[in-house]
Amino acid sequence: VQTCALPIFANKLYPCLKIKVNDKLDKNTLKEINKNIRGTFFYQISDVISNGTDNIILSKFIGFTGIGLYSNYTLISNAVNGVLYYIFDSMMGSLGNLAVKENLEKTYKIFKVTNFINFWLFGLCFVCLVNLINPFISLWLGKSYLLDFYTVIIIGINFYINGMRNTNILFRRAYGLLSNGKIIPIIMSISNLILSIILVNIYGIKGVIIGTIISTLITYSWYDPYIVLNVKLKKSFIKYLYTNLFYGLITLITLFIVNYLSYFWEIHSFTQWTIKAVCIFILVNIIFTIFTFYTDEFKYGLNL
Repeated sequence: VQTCALPIFANKLYPCLKIKVNDKLDKNTLKEINKNIRGTFFYQISDVISNGTDNIILSKFIGFTGIGLYSNYTLISNAVNGVLYYIFDSMMGSLGNLAVKENLEKTYKIFKVTNFINFWLFGLCFVCLVNLINPFISLWLGKSYLLDFYTVIIIGINFYINGMRNTNILFRRAYGLLSNGKIIPIIMSISNLILSIILVNIYGIKGVIIGTIISTLITYSWYDPYIVLNVKLKKSFIKYLYTNLFYGLITLITLFIVNYLSYFWEIHSFTQWTIKAVCIFILVNIIFTIFTFYTDEFKYGLNL
């Protein structure tokens, strides 16, 4: 009944839906759509290749035991990243509307606020992951499944660096800039493969992750914001770098403080783990607030 009734009501409320339109998209519009589809394709393929080659390299040089240990950590970090992804993906419609209707100054302001929210969420999760993931896996699977603390930090850094790309990806999609720099995903994939093979022989699992971090920094981390800021928003790319370095410094200082305070806090049950998680969550938010309360982005976010 509902399936039959909805079209009837829709046609009554919006008669324009019944008007047949024979107009076709012009060639320039079709060309632009095809360019963006190809750009999206290259980016998606790059992510698949990077993730796939990491596992192949680990299985070749470390063995399936190493992959098993590492997969426990990626399972958790990917789950957290998936939740945060839906938060940012839900902004896509609003940012697309913003790109069409608002001037560049307004758009740039929203860009800075989005980048600030991005830093806050991924910085918070980064500090929490580094301090809580080993106790969680120890309770869940046992101490024999743990990776060393330095590997956990590198996994967290990779999580944070990839997360900080979200703002640039959103605005590239909103402005239809996905066709720019199609060669960048290819460079990222090749450099990731070469660096991971070299470093896995030196540092083991850490080497593969470091290879991914370096290849991301020399490609996506600078090119995506450069395209959005210099090409579209006509704003300073250098200022963006300084801002993100400042955010990174805040995150590292917070990690040091939280890690120092929680170092002697032993966990023997999921209840104790939950209490520790709540305390770290509150502490990180307090430290971030102390460092950023005076900024326009913090005030804007607080008003929201």
